[in-house]
Amino acid sequence: ASNQLLTLDIQGFGAFAGLDGEAPDPVDEPVSWTAFGRTLLQNHTKLKTLLTDSSFVVGIGNIYADEALWQARINPIVTRLGVDRAGELLDALRDVLEQGIELVLVQRQ
Repeated sequence: ASNQLLTLDIQGFGAFAGLDGEAPDPVDEPVSWTAFGRTLLQNHTKLKTLLTDSSFVVGIGNIYADEALWQARINPIVTRLGVDRAGELLDALRDVLEQGIELVLVQRQ
């Protein structure tokens, strides 16, 4: 058996950066809110753009980014957050991703 990853990317949005563990996965790996906040503070990119960047964090697509930002009540075009708001965003990301995983598992039953 070989180790292969096959994909069909009809829309052309696929990217596999971070598969070797470079970027954290907010569900599988513990991501501290201080490290998350520090990274947010060092960037001057719109939050939604940053969240969907797989070199920053893996597993966040457009829908999950939108849902997490909505849940945290953060404007997606904001480029800076305070530490408290960064923690709220990280909590929202984890919550949204965990809900998505649960939904997929329920649908497979």
